Amino acid sequence: MEAEGAQPAKKQKTEVDTSASGTSFECPANECVTFHLVRTAADVDVNAPGFHPEFTHQVFGEHETVYGYKGLQ
Repeated sequence: MEAEGAQPAKKQKTEVDTSASGTSFECPANECVTFHLVRTAADVDVNAPGFHPEFTHQVFGEHETVYGYKGLQ
């Protein structure tokens, strides 16, 4: 409990590592999301090639970025 008149503790900023080493906690949604088309339940297990969406702003916001995951593929 805080003492009366005391300043609330400030939240520390965390820096985002934007290096190419895959340690960043954000990634472009257009690159890390892949769709696979299936017709039956058996098609789900097949390692068929998929495709990346052209737009993801409807789900991930204007910047089309997924936050909170490290090295997302």
